[in-house]
Amino acid sequence: MVNCREATSVVPCVLLMIVSLFAAPFAGAQECPLILTPTAVLPDYTYSYSSGSFINLYSRLNQIVSEFIGNNSIVNYGVAVVHRNETIYTAGQTSLAFRIASVTKTFTALGALMLRDEGLLKLDDPINKYIPGFSILNPWGEHNTTFRELMAHTAGFPLTLCPFLHTCTDVEAEILDQISRMELVRPPWSLEPVYSNLGISVLGHAWEKATSPPMSWEEFVTEKILKPLDMTSSGVNLDAVTLAENPNPWARQDLGWSAPAAQMYSTIDDLAKYLKFLLSGNPHLISKSSIREWTRPTRTFADGKGAYGMPWELRKLENQTDFIIAKAGSINGYLTQLAFYPPMDLGIAITTVYTLPFLPGPERLADDFFSELIPGIQEINQEVLADAYAAVYNCSGTKPIKSPTRNVTVQVLDGTISVEVNATFGLLATLDVGVVNDGVTSRATGIVSLLLKDAAENSFFFGAGPCLWINGAISINPDFNTPNVPSSFYNDEFVFNLTSRSILWPGVGAQCTSSTRDSS
Repeated sequence: MVNCREATSVVPCVLLMIVSLFAAPFAGAQECPLILTPTAVLPDYTYSYSSGSFINLYSRLNQIVSEFIGNNSIVNYGVAVVHRNETIYTAGQTSLAFRIASVTKTFTALGALMLRDEGLLKLDDPINKYIPGFSILNPWGEHNTTFRELMAHTAGFPLTLCPFLHTCTDVEAEILDQISRMELVRPPWSLEPVYSNLGISVLGHAWEKATSPPMSWEEFVTEKILKPLDMTSSGVNLDAVTLAENPNPWARQDLGWSAPAAQMYSTIDDLAKYLKFLLSGNPHLISKSSIREWTRPTRTFADGKGAYGMPWELRKLENQTDFIIAKAGSINGYLTQLAFYPPMDLGIAITTVYTLPFLPGPERLADDFFSELIPGIQEINQEVLADAYAAVYNCSGTKPIKSPTRNVTVQVLDGTISVEVNATFGLLATLDVGVVNDGVTSRATGIVSLLLKDAAENSFFFGAGPCLWINGAISINPDFNTPNVPSSFYNDEFVFNLTSRSILWPGVGAQCTSSTRDSS
C-alpha cells in the first residue's frame, strides 16, 4: 500500500516497509470495521431518524416482524429498537406489561454490582458470610460459593430447587436446609457453566442481607433500580398489574423465594429505558467499568461463538467479531429477548406471548434485526463521514521550515491528499506529496489509515496498513515523555478543519485545502 521513493520520505521509510509486510494478510479481513461514528468526531451531529435511509430500514424491520408473527403462534408481542439514547422503532404492544422471566436475573446481578460499588460487599465474598450456615454438597472437595460464581453460572449449582421454579416452601430456613442436602452438578469454575435458577435466587437473597438500611430483594430492585431508571411500569408484585393476555393457566404464577431468578414484569417502553442505561451508563447506578465487567465474557464456549457474562448470554452473528450481549426469558407462555450491541450503540427488546412452543423464538427475531441494523447504520455512518471528510486536498508549496514535530528542516513542494471512507478500514488517505527533507527531494506516496486522536480538535494519527495495524503500533510505540521526537509514533497526524475544508499536517508545516468534494 505504501511506496518509499527515497530513504528520507516524510513518513519513516523503515516503518512503512515493516507495516506493509504486516498489512498484506489483513487486506480483506473483517477485524477492522468502520469504527468511527459521526457522533464520535462531529460534536454537533445528530442522527436524522426520519431520513430516507432510516425509513428504508424501518420498512425492512416491519417485514421481518410480519414474517415472524405470521410463522409462529403468537398471541401478543411488543418490539423496540434503541440507537444511542433514542427509541427509533417500535411495533406491537409497547405499553402493555409482559412477564420478562429470566431477564430478571440481570437486575439481580445489577443489585450485587451496585452494592459492590458502594463497598457493602465484594464479588468474591463467600455466600455464607451473608447467609450464615449456607452450604451445598461438593463432591470435588471443600469450596465456599461466591457472588461472582453465582452471577456467572460457574458455581456448579443444579438448575432448580424444585420443578418448574417452585420452591416447595417460602421459609428460608427450610430452603437452606434443602440446599444443604443437594450436590453440585459440576465443579466450581469448570469449563462448562451450568445455568441455574437456584443459584440466582441464592444470589439475590444473599446480597439483600448486605443492604444498608436493610431492604429485601424486591424493595431494592424497586427503589434503587426501577425508580431511578424511570421504569414505572415494571415491577415484581403480580397482584395489581394487568399483564398481556395469556391463555396459560400458570401465567400469573408467583415464584416466592425464587423471585430473583424470574419473577419480574415490564413493558417494551420500560425495557427500552433499561437498554439506554446499558448502552450509555446513565443514570449512574454503577460505574461504566462495572457495566463492562457485568457484560463481558466469563466463559467462552469452545466454538468461540457464544459465552456467558454475569449472567448475560453472549453470541456472535456471522461475520461479526464482537458479541451481541443478550438475555432470554421464558415462563409459562411468556418469551422475552433483551439484546444490545455496544459497538453500534444498538439495543433490541422483544416480548411475546405464545400458545404453542416455537424455536428459536425472539432470539431469531433479534438476530434478524441486528443483521439489518448493523450494516444499515454502518452505511449511514459511512455516508455522513464521507460527506464530512472525503475530498481531494491540494497541498501548496511552502517555504523551508523547521518541522514542529521533527528535528529536521522540511519543505512541501506540491501534491495531494485524497481522503475516502472505506467500509472495512474506516478513514483512508492516499498521499502523493512532494517534499524536501533536510535538503533531499523525495515523495511521500501510498495509502495510510486514519485513527482518531482527539475529537475536540478533529485530529487523527496516520500510518501505513489497515487500522488494525496502526492501532497496534500506537499502543506499543508512543514515547509519552517526548511525544514529538522521531522515535514516537505520535509524530504523524492530520488535523481537519471541516469549515475551511482543509487538512493541517503539523509534521511538515503544511496545509492542504479542498476545492471540490470527492464525487464518490
